Amino acid sequence: MDEVEGKHLNYMDRRRQALAEIKEAWNLEHVVQDPGLREVYEDLPRAAVRLICCALGKDVNQGGILRLAEAFRLEAVDYEPPYGEPFDFTAASGVETWQPHRWIDPSAAIEQAKENGYTVYGLTLTPTAQAIQSVHWQFPCAVVLGEEQKGISDEVAALCDAHVGIPMYGMIPSLNVSTAAAIAVFEVIKAYCNVHPEFEPARNASRQLLNLTEVEYRSNL
Repeated sequence: MDEVEGKHLNYMDRRRQALAEIKEAWNLEHVVQDPGLREVYEDLPRAAVRLICCALGKDVNQGGILRLAEAFRLEAVDYEPPYGEPFDFTAASGVETWQPHRWIDPSAAIEQAKENGYTVYGLTLTPTAQAIQSVHWQFPCAVVLGEEQKGISDEVAALCDAHVGIPMYGMIPSLNVSTAAAIAVFEVIKAYCNVHPEFEPARNASRQLLNLTEVEYRSNL
């Protein structure tokens, strides 16, 4: 074994240990703050929202988007299958065991979503794109995400029912795909909760935060 290979193995061992420690710490905190949630979590309803991901280019984006989907309890994430490279959920922090996901060609995923009554929104800047803050979201829905540098291909964009864009105020014309996905998901879930007020966070702390926000809002009316 040469020195470079040895360093790589040491890095992988440290990474596995760090991920295991993160997962253990999360589980301990989870049990203390929300006793019994682990046992019922799989039965909680999920938001009727899917993410359909074209090739994302970086493992950190794949993992970040999976973690985002689990944080908002989305129905599923569809990933374009990796070609020639192993698939890695870097930055997912172990949520792959909680968040439904699969590998499927984006065009096929869009067609399946439409067959099941989903409205499909492409997160892409086109001449017909609507600003994300003014979209009237239709549910169930799917949001299509493109590769960080190239975005959504013309072929995939043509399959979407509508295009949604995030207005940019600075010199840089685009966002990291995980950041753009987070903005989109936040807007979608905000609209979904208006239609489905029974959809609540699984964790007590987030439920209390929402309740406090609602009380403050009503007190200012």
